[in-house]
Amino acid sequence: DTNNTSLEIDSESTTANIVNIAAPVANAGHIINIESADALTTGSAIRVDSGGTALASTATGGLVEILHSGDSDSNVNNLLYIINDDAGSTGTTGLKIQQDSTGPALVAMGNVGIGTASPNASAQLHILDTDSDAVFSLQSSNSSGRRWSFIASDNGGFYLKDESVGIRVSVDTSGN
Repeated sequence: DTNNTSLEIDSESTTANIVNIAAPVANAGHIINIESADALTTGSAIRVDSGGTALASTATGGLVEILHSGDSDSNVNNLLYIINDDAGSTGTTGLKIQQDSTGPALVAMGNVGIGTASPNASAQLHILDTDSDAVFSLQSSNSSGRRWSFIASDNGGFYLKDESVGIRVSVDTSGN
């Protein structure tokens, strides 16, 4: 039969690694490579599923860990790099996080840049739009909740806009 698992590992180990790649010496290329999974129409290229109720990953670890402990000086290192390399894939979400418990869906320890790879060092959140106005919106989910937008305009102005009514506060480049 051609529709069977190609490689299956059945281990009885309870504390040792099931698969271990010890100190690879490769200095280019990929240690593990999944090449052109183009025929995949449903499912996933990689799936990690844990239903364990006793997982104690602590605040410094997790079910999946990406660790970089080498001193790379000023070299740019993206520990997780997600790219949708097809402009026609307009329905593709680059990163989706769904949190069904009361814990935070995302914790970012450090400055966060949206639209910029080098956020302002004095800002915890830096939003840059190189095409037009940079907009940050807040909205309550209740029935009377309005959506408010903070707008840094490409004309140099700053605006606070009630999206159901219009601009409520306007500051021009001279501070008026």
